[in-house]
Amino acid sequence: RLGRIINDLLDISKIEAGHIDLHRQPVDLGQLVRKVVAAFEVKTRSGQVKLIAAVPEQPLLVYGDTDRIVQILVNLAGNSLKFTTEGHIKISIALQKNVVECQVQDTGIGIAPENLPKLFGRFQQFGRIVSGGEKGTGLGLAITRQLVELHQGSIRAESQVGKGTTFIFTLPRFSAEAVFQVHLHEAIQKTKSAETKFTFLHAPSCAAEDSVLRRLELAFSPSTDWKLESVIASPVNGVAVFLLDCNREAGLRAQTRLADLLGAPQGSVRAVTFPDDAAEEADFYKQLEMAR
Repeated sequence: RLGRIINDLLDISKIEAGHIDLHRQPVDLGQLVRKVVAAFEVKTRSGQVKLIAAVPEQPLLVYGDTDRIVQILVNLAGNSLKFTTEGHIKISIALQKNVVECQVQDTGIGIAPENLPKLFGRFQQFGRIVSGGEKGTGLGLAITRQLVELHQGSIRAESQVGKGTTFIFTLPRFSAEAVFQVHLHEAIQKTKSAETKFTFLHAPSCAAEDSVLRRLELAFSPSTDWKLESVIASPVNGVAVFLLDCNREAGLRAQTRLADLLGAPQGSVRAVTFPDDAAEEADFYKQLEMAR
């Protein structure tokens, strides 16, 4: 228990200090749900609570960090298990437009309406039975909320006293559009926080194959002019490169370098510097539309 308390304190400190980097990739959320349910079945085998994974047979991909998504699921399932003595805990997922929605629903003691707004706060505990169950740190749901928001998702809870609680969170569905949106949003947030600039390069004529993306990552990593954030497939066509701490002058040098690496005409690669050339996310999408 002491180890869990220390890990929770370290996690919340790292998240609030902005020191957690997500290692994003396409993740089959259904497969993760099955694994988490299987792990918790050991705890519920001798009890009166049944764990259910209501997920589609076909892969349903989200764009996120596998370990952190597992942590989200474990935190929510573990929370439900603390307050559910009989009935079931069901984890279900479904596609909702550009996001995948996950619900963790239990038949536990529920949460009073006045406590719902405080549910995701730090060191909050509601309804714990003093004589039974394991006392937590009161940080699990706060960490869960922040991990979901780091994935650019959202989380909420619905509950009725005596009938149970449902936690509902969303994660970005894996697609070229979602990947671009995630990296653009993060580049803007990091740049605003550091009070610097970043440059976005777009090469529409380049094939966004894995080998090409990896080659460009290696080529752009060692530099004193910028910090490579990511090299990804463009949502329209070609490749997109995000360079942090990169002003317009350095961005123009990067533009020339990318064109040389691809063997493309100089005018075919577009360089857009934030906030000089584009101050809002919508401005970057306009630049992409021009490349269609």
